[in-house]
Amino acid sequence: MSEKTNDNIEIKRQEHLDKAAKTLTEIYRHMESIRSAAVLNKLEMLVNRIKDLRDVQYLFDSGEYELDRLYDRYLPYLLLVIGNYAEIEETGHDPSEVQKVREKLLKALDTLIDVILNIRDILPQDEISKARAESAAKKKKEELDQMFPKIDEIKGFE
Repeated sequence: MSEKTNDNIEIKRQEHLDKAAKTLTEIYRHMESIRSAAVLNKLEMLVNRIKDLRDVQYLFDSGEYELDRLYDRYLPYLLLVIGNYAEIEETGHDPSEVQKVREKLLKALDTLIDVILNIRDILPQDEISKARAESAAKKKKEELDQMFPKIDEIKGFE
């Protein structure tokens, strides 16, 4: 693979990671004003799926089309729906109208959670396992590095 192609892949991966972070921030912002336990539970499930996908997606070259659709189409639309729901719930609209919108939102959340799981299925399963192990090892190493200074950083060590 050429260096230019590698650079393009890295740029695209970073764009996806940035969009995931932005989406998570927006979902958390909306969750602060939503009162429905059912919606909050589904949003938490969605957040966990997005985080899980975010943690492994950058390791693969496959699934670019699906990731583009997720981050450029599905999630922005869902954020609009969540925002509208939060506004309707907050302003005290007719309870039957709030219920109708809530039911549509819950269905949309279920569908999107399934979409994310399907995208994960596109990524090779053995690479996902490897990525999880590497990610866990990296996190553990970072924790240990913070807990124990490196030998060459200890003052007075000779």
